[in-house]
Amino acid sequence: MSTPSPVHTADPADETHRPRRAWAAVSVLAVVGTLNYADRFLPAVLAEPIREDLSLSDTAIGVINGFGFLAVYALVGIPIARISDRGAYGLVISGCLSLWA
Repeated sequence: MSTPSPVHTADPADETHRPRRAWAAVSVLAVVGTLNYADRFLPAVLAEPIREDLSLSDTAIGVINGFGFLAVYALVGIPIARISDRGAYGLVISGCLSLWA
């Protein structure tokens, strides 16, 4: 007498739902990445009109576009990476998108 094998009762809808959800996440992250690149690119393009409008020196524009940007990313990136390493990916993505928006 043989032992019956365990019956796999997974819903077929779950099998088709996972790839669709994964591609939706990839699509959202691709759009966010593209907009993030544009956000980093535009201040460099608009630096001269901003400098003239606000009467800033070249040094001030350099600090804002270079060191200021780098400092914010470095200081904020470390805590975000620690939270993400703990497995709270959804929290990190939704929180960053909320602050960024």
